[in-house]
Amino acid sequence: MRTTLDHLPQSKQRELAHVVRVLFEEFEAAHAMGTSKWKKQSRIFKIVLYGSYARGDWVDAPENGYQSSVDGPRVASSI
Repeated sequence: MRTTLDHLPQSKQRELAHVVRVLFEEFEAAHAMGTSKWKKQSRIFKIVLYGSYARGDWVDAPENGYQSSVDGPRVASSI
């Protein structure tokens, strides 16, 4: 499993960095409203990208009408 985004085009790296930033911001906002102990102790453990961009076999051929989409990252939280 890859652990960096170095294999992706710069534009996708920037796009995914923005997605990760928003995930953390929204998590922190929701986390701040938590009242139970387990909610206050939770954290984002891992964000996993999957699909063609993760594998490195995406297609970027707009002239043929096909471009791979970025499959939504999966977020795992831990207590």
